[in-house]
Amino acid sequence: MSAENPVRILIIDQDRADRDFIIAALEAIEYVKVVGRAAGGSEALTKITVLKPDIVMLEYELPGIIVENFLAEIRRVAPDTEVILTSESRRTSAESSMLALELGALYFVRKPRDVTRDDYIRYFSKYLRPVINLFHVNRTASRVRQASKNIVVPRRSVPAAPARTAAPSAGFSLLAVGSSLGGPEALHKFIPRLPADFGLPVVVVQHMPQGFTASLAEHLDEVSKLIVMEAAGGEKLRPGYVYLAPGGRHLVVQKDRGFNGQYRLGLDDGPAVHGCRPSVNRLFESIAGTVRGNILTVVLTGMGEDGLDGVRALKEKGQCFCITQDEATSVVFGMPGVIVRHGLSDLSLPIDSIAPRVSTLAEVPLGITPNIR
Repeated sequence: MSAENPVRILIIDQDRADRDFIIAALEAIEYVKVVGRAAGGSEALTKITVLKPDIVMLEYELPGIIVENFLAEIRRVAPDTEVILTSESRRTSAESSMLALELGALYFVRKPRDVTRDDYIRYFSKYLRPVINLFHVNRTASRVRQASKNIVVPRRSVPAAPARTAAPSAGFSLLAVGSSLGGPEALHKFIPRLPADFGLPVVVVQHMPQGFTASLAEHLDEVSKLIVMEAAGGEKLRPGYVYLAPGGRHLVVQKDRGFNGQYRLGLDDGPAVHGCRPSVNRLFESIAGTVRGNILTVVLTGMGEDGLDGVRALKEKGQCFCITQDEATSVVFGMPGVIVRHGLSDLSLPIDSIAPRVSTLAEVPLGITPNIR
């Protein structure tokens, strides 16, 4: 990774030792430049206004601030600045942290306690490097996309089925969804709009730290007509249920040996895929290698390219219809955008239009979808 155009980061933390440890962890990443530090909210806002950092590392429990309001203030004085929240796990509400992520925080990292300085630095480096890497790559690539946006347009482009495979004509058997940065808000605009009689099982990967997906599932379940739950592994896929990958673990679909033609969910603690665990690619590729029939996929807002290889694997089997969230309504057009640019998106839609279209598709055989636009 080149050190040119480094990711500029400001640290906001009341604890001097924590600030020093976090800075040491960040400075070990070659494409990062720490541009300042602050111990309180007013000092921090002044420095954010002047320095305009790419990322702010913000302590969740900073005295004298309400995190949601402070995030809004950061957006006001520095609209292009992203926020990574840090916190002591024993004092943090998972529900409040999830809300902060919904409101635009880039990521959330728990502070380790009762560890040595070296272990603290290794811990932060482990969890920060992947997300900052994704930010660095996406921020650089966005300049290229900006220059070429007039010639890159969403288009319908279902690749021809291989000669050995008949064109699919049966209905869909599964809905698979992937999302990342901005995803909790997008999922709240998508999942609750699916009808109570929606006839497909739904599996979802949302990039989120361990401990926060259960709260997201609870929120979605409260406002949805379908039953939404965090996957525990071993569940038999059933229509009318939405299964959310738990933070920090891959979600996969497996054959159920005890039931002919049935599938169960599995959890995988294998390595991160392109810095992501759970990974959209890992879920989609498990579906491509396991599930018979046609798969309906939706890729929502998110940073990076997770989902591209998975959609490609499904397309190569001739069994995938892919809807991507459009650029105008995406917080970050990385994940849906890369699928569009590779010609693998069949429809690119605003977030509010996706649920109605998915509901229609779930009821119609795939063979007659060319005129649905």
